[in-house]
Amino acid sequence: MLAIYMLVLQARAGGSVDDFNTALAGGDLVAADTAIDALLDAGATTGDVYYNLGNLRYRQGRVPEAMLAWRCAEARYPRDPDVQANLEFARRQLKEPSGVAPSHPVWAPWQAVLTPPEGQWAGAALLGLGWLVLALGLGGPLRARVAALRVPAWIAAVLGIVIGAGATVDARTTGIGVVLTPATVTSDLGGGSDLFPVAPGAEVRILDAGGGQLLVGLADGRSGWLTSAVVAVADPEDGCRVRKTDASVVPAG
Repeated sequence: MLAIYMLVLQARAGGSVDDFNTALAGGDLVAADTAIDALLDAGATTGDVYYNLGNLRYRQGRVPEAMLAWRCAEARYPRDPDVQANLEFARRQLKEPSGVAPSHPVWAPWQAVLTPPEGQWAGAALLGLGWLVLALGLGGPLRARVAALRVPAWIAAVLGIVIGAGATVDARTTGIGVVLTPATVTSDLGGGSDLFPVAPGAEVRILDAGGGQLLVGLADGRSGWLTSAVVAVADPEDGCRVRKTDASVVPAG
């Protein structure tokens, strides 16, 4: 299926898949940039495309943008070892703490290892299984056989509701962003006192938004407001790229 999808994208983008691979292998970063932009413009939002976009941005010295692309690849492939290795390597280079503030509620710790869709599917499966067993126990030839399973069925149903609720809360979190330029986190929307600086490449959990600013949380528990102009949101449905090289974007140093 993935192969068919990539062939369709290649036809749409005028062979840009091959163009990108050829250019990157030959060290022609300008041609690779053009090719991957064509892929993204054609609607290629797969984890493979974002992974390659991150690799290209890293080779261009645009490390914050590389992390943005790899974060989008992670959204598609949440446990891919290559994506995780690249993110950790970039964090060490930028001397930034790993990860972001957790998005899941404290009563749903399992969401630390599950994506929201995975949690929702798991919750739905448990709830459906529980209700199926309970329905079979209401009557008919299987009633006697499933009678002993009523308590486990109720437990499965309740657990399914709780797991699904935790995943839904997790899914409602605004998302993850990557800081592109040096900035200072402030205490209030629209201003307030300066709290602490953040460097390019810092990953933040976006907790709220308003007035052109974002309430962000860091992995160490600190939080505050940043202007949205300095943060790129890792939204894989929106291309996950800074569309042009901005002189204010700090490259790897």
